[in-house]
Amino acid sequence: MGVPLTSDEKETLRLFLKQMDVIRRVRLFKKRQKPISVSISILPGRGLKSKIKNLKMDEFRSALVSLRQFYAQGERINVKRVCNISEKNKIDKNSLLWIRAALRNWQQTIQSCPSHYFVENKPLVVADAVDLFFNAVVFHSDLEKVRKWERLAPDEMNFHIYSIYAAFPPLLWSLSTIDTIVDTILNLPRRKLPEFPSSASLQAPPTMI
Repeated sequence: MGVPLTSDEKETLRLFLKQMDVIRRVRLFKKRQKPISVSISILPGRGLKSKIKNLKMDEFRSALVSLRQFYAQGERINVKRVCNISEKNKIDKNSLLWIRAALRNWQQTIQSCPSHYFVENKPLVVADAVDLFFNAVVFHSDLEKVRKWERLAPDEMNFHIYSIYAAFPPLLWSLSTIDTIVDTILNLPRRKLPEFPSSASLQAPPTMI
């Protein structure tokens, strides 16, 4: 049996749905956008050189800011908190599998190293790239991190940006899945979701953004 949600918990879920509406309007997340990519060359006597392509910094910043409420610890609609509230409600076993997969995918992506790039002999994980870019480039809120960013070589800056960009698709998969579950809880309690796949590979969320 589920536990009835409090009015505050319901409001948290409503805020999550509202922010998902913002996500859908973010230009970088819309279809027909040229993907950001990093080209790499090794020049004799000069080492590795990289160039980032199709980057529109204003759109990239806007996209990252739109995700902040889902990502940052202490935020009301932090993904883990929203998932915990949803599990507290009476959801069926199939929905439970979907939302746990979404949370697991989110957490694994945040701790992944999609660029396969190392900084100071450590893999550049998405969480570190996001933290540095947020505080040094987007908000300029941490002087130490601003200086750290400024000390990075151009190649290191490129791979920070690419690491974040490469994480967007799996993070959006999680958000879209959670969005469907939350909308079902609040607005369409009789809706039946597609059966959770038995294979380890999840091709698509139960409904797309």
